[in-house]
Parts: sequence; structure tokens; C-alpha cells
Amino acid sequence: GDHNIGGASDPVPNKKNNYLDVLIISVFAIFGSGWISMGVFAFSKGNPAHLLHPHNSAGEICGSKKQSAKPYLLYHDLTKCAGVPAEVGACPTRQVCVEECPRTYWTAAQGKSPGLEQFCDGVTYTQMEDRDTSISQLVEERRCPAYILPSTPVLGRCIPDYGLVRGEEAVKMENKLRSIKTADGKILNVDSLLRGVDYVMDSIENQGNITGPSSSWWIILLAHMLALVLSILCTVIIKQAVKQVLWGSIVLCLVIWTAITMIAFFVYFKLMKSKENASTSLPMLITNMPTYWFNKNTSLACGIIFGVFTLIIFLLIIYFFKRINKALTIIEEAIKSAASIHIKSVLTIPILQSVLSILIIHWALTVVIFIPTTGSSQFRVVEACSSETCFNPATGKMFSLH
Repeated sequence: GDHNIGGASDPVPNKKNNYLDVLIISVFAIFGSGWISMGVFAFSKGNPAHLLHPHNSAGEICGSKKQSAKPYLLYHDLTKCAGVPAEVGACPTRQVCVEECPRTYWTAAQGKSPGLEQFCDGVTYTQMEDRDTSISQLVEERRCPAYILPSTPVLGRCIPDYGLVRGEEAVKMENKLRSIKTADGKILNVDSLLRGVDYVMDSIENQGNITGPSSSWWIILLAHMLALVLSILCTVIIKQAVKQVLWGSIVLCLVIWTAITMIAFFVYFKLMKSKENASTSLPMLITNMPTYWFNKNTSLACGIIFGVFTLIIFLLIIYFFKRINKALTIIEEAIKSAASIHIKSVLTIPILQSVLSILIIHWALTVVIFIPTTGSSQFRVVEACSSETCFNPATGKMFSLH
């Protein structure tokens, strides 16, 4: 009678499983501690404003602190930015914060002009009126630009209008540009100017990749709430018809992924066609979540990823059809055997999971934005003056590069 020691009903300790549990918990604890430490370091040392707003050559953020009255960034010579990757962010030309973008043409050959000091770096109205200081000297010292072009502000950056228009208007502008000389005394290269505009556009797109999620937090939160409601609804329905609901979910997922793939490619080809027929060349600014979808690169990536993923899942379902059907049968029996669980316990689990996932996603996005800005600003001389000396705005004197 009482000799069933070690029978099927008695739990048998498994030291191997205990060691594995300890190992998993230890790895999880180390990962969690490292994640929290990284977050604390990012929040204490980072400044996401450096990623969200343009800054001048001195590292000052346009529209903030000392430059609070100057929200726009002006590049003195965009031709120097031609071929520079936007990810590097080291365009070898002076960049200054300005109150407003220039609206007229000007070259150093015209001499000093009223209001020119606002587009220079560290030059006051009094210094501009000083007859002992010529405009050629200010240009040589890289304190003032050699030329100014009509520009339009785009996400805090002054973009020459020539880089935003096409057709007859672009031809008219090009004729004017060919009479302008740079600081080196050479005729302005319009091809290099357009490549410099591309550099700025890429910088704007990189900025939009960060500002998009931060400005669309309510959409992410709404999506989580909708997922929570659907999760609870699915939990209630699945108790009534387990196998049918699960098979329906699998088929519905395949249909949705296929539809997304087709729509993504349709949007991509539509955007490509509209870009070819457009009269202007405005950048695709990603300032909020919906604009991600209307970016041709995003559409193409979604089409390829969802297409490949859908094809792989479809082939796996066909290959493992019998095993999947058997697994669904086991799940159906397990849910029926657990039907005695109180409904409150069943509904509490999805709510807790949803709240936890929201916190984790918010933490991850915040750390990702803060962590790239934790380093200190570093400056390098990337373009020497013709006299091999440059003006130091901090001391007001010239200093040698050697």
C-alpha cells in the first residue's frame, strides 16, 4: 500500500535542470543590469538635442541657448560638402546659425552689404562697417561666405533654391550661378553644389529617422491598446473554438502579409514615377510616423522583407502541415483542461504583458536616442586657409596650424 516511493506521482529533482535555471537567471540578471546601467549613463551624459537640431561649427545648437534667436543653419560653401557621407557629418565648410535664410544673391565681388554680418561668424555690425577690414579679408579668414544664394529653410537648414527646383526655373538660376566665384577664386561648380545639397538632404533624412518615432508616440500607444483589446478578445473566443481560431489566424496572417507586400511595391513604383514627373525636388521629410510609409526606401524595404518572410512561412506551413495540425490538437486539449481557471486570471496576464512591453519599448527607444550623444564635442581643422592660418573666434586672433 504505502511503498510507492519514487513513483510517477512523486517529483524527482533534476540537478541538470537546476543548473540550467541558475545559468539562465544569471544571464538575464547580467543583461538587465547592463541595460539599466547603460540607460543611466545615457540619461546623465546624453543630449538628444544634438541629433534633433542642427548645430554650427562651434558645436552650438541652433535655436538654443546662445543661438536661441538663430534657429536656422547656413553652410558658407555647400560645394565643399560634395561627396561627404551624411553619417560622418564633417562637411569642410563654416556653418553658422542665422535668424533667417538668405533670399537674395550676393558675392564678395559686390563688396560689403547691409545685413551681411548676420551670415558671417563672429562679425558684428561695427566690424562690418570698419573700412580697415575688407570683405576679401573676412572671406579669406573664413569668417564670411564668398557668396550667398536664395535659400529655403527645411527642418532648420538653409537649402539653396537651385537644389529644390527643376525645369526652366533651374536653367535660369544656373545661368546666374555660373557667374559666381567661390573663396578659391574659381567659378561655382553647380554639380558640386547639387551634391552638397544631397549631403544636407541626407542629414535631414537621418534627423527625421529619429524625430519620427518621438513625435508619433500616441500612435504607438494606441497600437498597443488595440493589441491589448484584441488579445483579450482572442483569449475569450479561443476558449470556444480553439483549433478553428488558430488555423484562421495563420491563414489571415498570410493574407495580410501578402497584401502588405503588394501594397508596398505599389507605393514604391508610384513614388518613383511621381519623382520623375515632379517639377520640384523637395526632400522626403520623415517628421512623423505616417511619412515613413511614403518614403520610397521604406516602401521597397517593406516589400522585400514581407515578401521573403511570407514565402518562407508559407513553405514551412506546407512542409510541416501534419505536425502543425497535431500541435493545434494538443493545444486544444490543453486549453479545455485549463478551462477551470478563473476568468480574471486569464485577462490579467495580457494586461500585465502589454504594460511591461510598453515600458520596455519606451526605455529602449529613449536609450537609443540618448546614447549616441554621450561623447564630448570634438573639433578638427578640415580646411586650411590659403595663408595656412585661421581665425580663432575664441581669442579674436589668428593662429597657426603648425
